[in-house]
Amino acid sequence: MNETKGKLYALRAFVGSTLGRWTLTAVLAVMLFSLAAFLTTTDAVWVLFALIFVLAFFGWKTLNKIQPNIFLFMPVIGWVIFFVVKFFLSYIIGIVAAPIYIGKAISTAVQSTLVKIIDDTNNKIA
Repeated sequence: MNETKGKLYALRAFVGSTLGRWTLTAVLAVMLFSLAAFLTTTDAVWVLFALIFVLAFFGWKTLNKIQPNIFLFMPVIGWVIFFVVKFFLSYIIGIVAAPIYIGKAISTAVQSTLVKIIDDTNNKIA
């Protein structure tokens, strides 16, 4: 029982460490790029289209953190150009940002699950 508990503590420590998060992010990035490469060779264009919007979502969140909170006065065509450029930049930034966001979310979920498992193990021992 103590051996299992030690392994859970080690796993929790690794997932919570910077190296663990970057490893998880790298694995997710490879999976994401592999999926994109596979989808470009098949007829599943709608899945690739959905992937573009997912990447753009995470890129948009990242751009909103960087962008200053000011209101620009522009004509309608200026707003159209602004949002088209922002969407394109969101997609490009999302290629890097999506694995990081998803990796952090998975790391947090794994850590909380491991804490519950460790607590349950401690309660059974006591």
